[in-house]
Amino acid sequence: MKPNIIKPIYTLGVLVLVLCFLVGCTGDFRSTSGWSGALLDDDKIYIGTKEANLTVLDKDTGRYLWSFPRDGDDLKIEGIYGTPIVAEDSIFFGSYSGELFALDPNSERVIWKFPTDGHIVGSPLHHNSSNGHKIIVGSTDKHLYSIDMKSGRLDWSFEADGEIWSSPVEKDGIIYFGSLDGKLYAVHGETVDTNQPGDLKWAYETSGAIASSAVITSVDNEDVILIGSFDRMLYALDLNGQLTWNTPFEATNWFWATPVVVEDTIYAPSTDGGLYAINLFDGNKVWQSPFMTEGPIVSSPAIVGKNRDIVIGSDDGSVYLVDRQNGREIRSFNTDDHVRANITSEVNKVIISGNDHQIRLADLEDGFWIETWCYNTKDKSNNCK
Repeated sequence: MKPNIIKPIYTLGVLVLVLCFLVGCTGDFRSTSGWSGALLDDDKIYIGTKEANLTVLDKDTGRYLWSFPRDGDDLKIEGIYGTPIVAEDSIFFGSYSGELFALDPNSERVIWKFPTDGHIVGSPLHHNSSNGHKIIVGSTDKHLYSIDMKSGRLDWSFEADGEIWSSPVEKDGIIYFGSLDGKLYAVHGETVDTNQPGDLKWAYETSGAIASSAVITSVDNEDVILIGSFDRMLYALDLNGQLTWNTPFEATNWFWATPVVVEDTIYAPSTDGGLYAINLFDGNKVWQSPFMTEGPIVSSPAIVGKNRDIVIGSDDGSVYLVDRQNGREIRSFNTDDHVRANITSEVNKVIISGNDHQIRLADLEDGFWIETWCYNTKDKSNNCK
């Protein structure tokens, strides 16, 4: 059975609006220099900053450890938007300059870099395939690349019909990713029967561009793929590309940020400023009304605390702790600028990177906001406003 197809109705004007939203109609991501989420790895934090570098901080104190490129280096990476990953004791991240980097965290040196013909906006994926460890990443040159993790050489590539901003995810050897052509793609990452790595399994077409990354979860022991689109819809598909709800869930504006799932509820932010609670089984709303902020939301939320409540950042400059049961605000904290980087959490703690050049670690235990430290990326100090 072929996946159900919805013909796209979006135009180039939608993509122009995207750029205007991001950079004030300059038409270039680089004016923002990136808004990476944070990666927690043991006692360190790896994060892309607005100074267009990868910065490493001590998790407990926020003390600066090192950054890449180093001051004085000729290398310019133009910005980091996707959250870095660590795999097999190496750091991997994509840059807006279009290169995928592998770094040695001990020597702080480049192991290899792989160039694409576009910009890399999403995070890379570590795929432990039957043919060895691979790093998979999408580019605005419309290609999804699989790179050998040790050598940095191309393993295979797949060409979509549009630019790729989303981060790929993997399930049972199949790689899932969205594209600005409005399609969610399922591509083979392994050799299966006559299918080779890089072969298309299926593509599901929505009516808007897809910048969000897919989430794979389970309903009654069956895997379900969740994906948001700029057509204002959140879709639930099975692994064959078939809709699992009677109708997709509709917001009043785009689904850009990647949702999170707690038990049987999806928490999905939208650029209409709302955080929606959606029933995983049937796609119906759980809260009567969404939790509303005063700005668009492109930051993916995080789950914190023993109650597994939701933390979300907004373009209105605030970070909100929301009761996941009733959708009410527990606490909020105001920064000096937009919050567009994904929120990172560990138990009660969250890491927030705002457009104000400040990275904060706060403890939200029992609903209180206790700031542990703040790091100013502009002057490389722990002196924040």
